[in-house]
Amino acid sequence: EIFDEMRKYLGYPDSVKEDPIPNYGKEGQAIKRMLTRGFTREEILACWQSKVSQRGGEFVSMTWVNEDIGKKGGKELAKQPKQQRLRPITHIPGSGQAGPESEEDVP
Repeated sequence: EIFDEMRKYLGYPDSVKEDPIPNYGKEGQAIKRMLTRGFTREEILACWQSKVSQRGGEFVSMTWVNEDIGKKGGKELAKQPKQQRLRPITHIPGSGQAGPESEEDVP
């Protein structure tokens, strides 16, 4: 879908005979990273189109867009809370001297 919009914006196949996207795998990875970071397809395409316009219609790699899109009000993914233990471990059986709360002290 994003690739279709990119080709259309660059005039392929109407005014450009050669596919303007040189490496679909590389471009796809960059797009996936931006989507994972929380950017919408529309935001990605708008940033890409802006860069293409600045370069006079020349192809711009999504890897460059990925680097720049975060610099201008980029989004941060909500940080996942770290897993917390329910209670601290006071002794691991077989690891040495047992503490007062270990199972080895239970009669």
